[in-house]
Amino acid sequence: MGLYIARSALGLLGALCLGLALTFLFGQAASGTGGRSVFSPVFGAVDFVADVGADVGWLVLPVTALWLLIRRLPSSAAFVAVAAIGSAVLTTAGPALASGLQPLVGAVIPGTGGAGLFDEGLLGLTVTVGVLLLVFLHPMPPRARVPLVVAAAVFVAAYGSARVLGGEAGMEAAIGGVLVGISWVGVGAVAFRRWRQANGADPGSWLDGLPVTDSAALVSAPARDVVLPGGRRAVLVLLGSAAGIGVALTGAGLIITNLLGRVQELDETVIEWFAGIRNDSLTVLATAIGALGTTSGVVAVLLVSAPLALAATRRWAPAIFLLAAVVGETGLYLLAGMVVGRMRPAVDHLSEGVPPTSSFPSGHVAASLVAYGGVALLLAAWTRTRWRYAAVACVPLIVIGVALSRMYWGVHYPTDALASVLYAGVWLAVCWRAFRPDRGSPHRTSTSQNFRKEKARDRR
Repeated sequence: MGLYIARSALGLLGALCLGLALTFLFGQAASGTGGRSVFSPVFGAVDFVADVGADVGWLVLPVTALWLLIRRLPSSAAFVAVAAIGSAVLTTAGPALASGLQPLVGAVIPGTGGAGLFDEGLLGLTVTVGVLLLVFLHPMPPRARVPLVVAAAVFVAAYGSARVLGGEAGMEAAIGGVLVGISWVGVGAVAFRRWRQANGADPGSWLDGLPVTDSAALVSAPARDVVLPGGRRAVLVLLGSAAGIGVALTGAGLIITNLLGRVQELDETVIEWFAGIRNDSLTVLATAIGALGTTSGVVAVLLVSAPLALAATRRWAPAIFLLAAVVGETGLYLLAGMVVGRMRPAVDHLSEGVPPTSSFPSGHVAASLVAYGGVALLLAAWTRTRWRYAAVACVPLIVIGVALSRMYWGVHYPTDALASVLYAGVWLAVCWRAFRPDRGSPHRTSTSQNFRKEKARDRR
């Protein structure tokens, strides 16, 4: 292990030197090409994904390391952890060193310098994709490995191209970030393979991925694992329920905004009261609590909970349940918002960059209930610790806190939050019933065994 870490440290130093060399070789990165005006929706979506990725993308590799530890693959987890630490060092120390050395190098070689070539986002993406490929290629069918590698390369190239064309990164910055990322993953993988080979493991070919002690542990779930136990009927139930909830939610929004004048007056009175009690302390508190319901906050919850649920249960249903619940909730929110089109409250909005969506319903409140509620339900079903009750009890506190913060910021009315709680709760229950993610859990198994014992006693 010590030799592996030493070789990885040397490789990290080499990757950092490569990034600095590219920075001073090419000089200041060029700006975008100005194609944003033609494909502005596409570039806007890429920018949104990039912003969310910058907030929570760093979680992918630590969660992968935990996933591997749960599956009892400590050596693979060590590789991922070292790669994550090295990526963090490169994305923070690289630009800082380039900026610090720019005056010195510029005095020796006029016209050089500029830390802009070191694109941290693409470097991090390259490292993450490369590490995931090396770790999970082994259990893949041999015929699928080359197409998977090609697809990963195309994904990174497409994302980088969109960043360059959108003006968010220069061509040199994109290329430099990818090259440095590839070099770091490469030297780390070579060091790991030599370490495992020294311990008697067969490294195999590069298309086999990293050598592992137990390849079966990398299999996500059994081949016969059923995600939707009801099959087509469950799909129809999900689609029908989503349609019914969407119609009811949209109808409620139209009635509130067009027919119920007294309700609107009460909404406005509450929002004006929140605006009148604003102070620095409450603003800090509302910002902290409201962060739990932001897009980045909810995505972070999914990035952590869904993979770990898959690792611990060895079943796809819990992870897919969480993803389907949040995606479905988001779709219902967007649909109702487009139809209802309720204006935001007429007070100063403390939230910067309020999205151009309808005030009705509140996506933050709905997402909080579905995401945190789904995780709490899984913990209650799959764990035996008493802390599972605390997790369930925290859900209403989080949802209420997010709802109050949205009203305090002046971006939602009380009826927006109330409607969100109702439709999100119903949708979460529908998803739980359809996916039945508690199948195989200790509580469900013990209940089934007790039922069979009682039935056998009755027969006697």
